[in-house]
Amino acid sequence: MKISIAVPSYNYARFLEACLGSIKQQDYINYEVLIADGGSDDGSLEIIRHYCDEDDRFQLISTEIMVRQILFLRHFNKLPVIFYAFLMLMIVIFAKMH
Repeated sequence: MKISIAVPSYNYARFLEACLGSIKQQDYINYEVLIADGGSDDGSLEIIRHYCDEDDRFQLISTEIMVRQILFLRHFNKLPVIFYAFLMLMIVIFAKMH
């Protein structure tokens, strides 16, 4: 079974190497890592890109793209309303935390 691991990031360069390195060292290999970055300016993106370039299981997702995709799916009724509300709330909370 493939699992998805979500890693939020905004100016967390000092933690990213340990976090992503720990994930990569796991014995279980059937996973993907979705890293949502909110526009970091502390070197986080360089660390994230390094992992993405080195391992196809790591993917950088910008929060702007996520919002657009969610709105697109909601517009075409592909996303249940409650799930849509939950996703939008999580994005707002994430943005306000940083």
